[in-house]
Amino acid sequence: MTKAMPFASQKQWIKTHPRRSVAIGIGIVILLLLLLGGGGDDLPAASDAEVKLKVAERRTERYQRQVVVYGQTEAFRDVNLQAQTAGEVTEIVSPEGSRVEAGDIILKIDPRERLEQLKQAEAVVKQRSIEYEAARKLTQRGYQSEVNLALAEANLAQARAQQKQIQLDVGYTEMKAPFAGIVDRVNVEAGDFVGVGVFGLEGSVARMIDPDPMLVTAYVSQDDWAEIVKDTPVTVTLPGNREAQGTLHFIARAAEAASRTFKVEATLPNPEGTIPSGVTAELHIPANAADAYLVPPSALSLDDAGAVGIKALDAENTVRFYPVTMLDDTAEGMWVTGAPSHLRLILEGAAYVSTGQTIPADRVAEGTPAP
Repeated sequence: MTKAMPFASQKQWIKTHPRRSVAIGIGIVILLLLLLGGGGDDLPAASDAEVKLKVAERRTERYQRQVVVYGQTEAFRDVNLQAQTAGEVTEIVSPEGSRVEAGDIILKIDPRERLEQLKQAEAVVKQRSIEYEAARKLTQRGYQSEVNLALAEANLAQARAQQKQIQLDVGYTEMKAPFAGIVDRVNVEAGDFVGVGVFGLEGSVARMIDPDPMLVTAYVSQDDWAEIVKDTPVTVTLPGNREAQGTLHFIARAAEAASRTFKVEATLPNPEGTIPSGVTAELHIPANAADAYLVPPSALSLDDAGAVGIKALDAENTVRFYPVTMLDDTAEGMWVTGAPSHLRLILEGAAYVSTGQTIPADRVAEGTPAP
């Protein structure tokens, strides 16, 4: 037994698949046309007395469809910080929620053992330097071979390398912020022991995010991908019906293998950090604009080949059929393109007249009713 989709799920599916919802709308219109007998021009022409048409002068308008997809917010940068040296945590300098600048200290690891190692390494470097200088002078005077000089030089280089490594290790005892942002998590406490490659409970010693700008990540269909442009201004609806303005800064060039959809990213200014990361977002992306008509569903017809179109009257009141392409289905009506830029659109009665039929003037009601 097939279960019906809940209404809320239907609404979200329609917004996530706008082109499919338009196609469904077209299908419903076509079915109604067929049921009403408006499926083509093979109907016998109605007599003049039977024809009652309502027409309106219409011109195309520049219409820009909105591609609406659901996604989520993501911090511009989000990193898990890992200890680069082992030791006991002695101090949490920047607790969770702290705003830090690049280079600020987040926590400290006990450096005492490394400081002692550094003193020893410095002493070894001093000793190797003296040995090298003595070997150099003896070699210059011919009292020692070049081999001994090379050995002294190698010993000095090794001592300096060890000193440099210990200096780096001492620096690692202060975990610093890699960029300006917010310390979102600290997964250790003072007194905890951390090791290189040993993560905390959340998968890291600490987590940092950069929330400005905030990203909105979503996926668009193949059809919609061809109609959107990078750097286009976008509108994002956030939880609580908050709206934010941003820019479409990334459009993937390769589709996801499983869904055949394309990843897109928009950036939202977030200097105060009021937009959180990881929440649902509704992304509205303007598609390419086109010259189109806004028509009521009742104005749509089918020709003998089954093509969807609209009917209009020319200057002699002769019925003309124009195939159209559906752009969007809105509460106000359907946006279609493909017809001439100016026509007398048949709003009512199109299903009862045939292409090429001439309608007497007294059977045509002129007007400009809204769709």
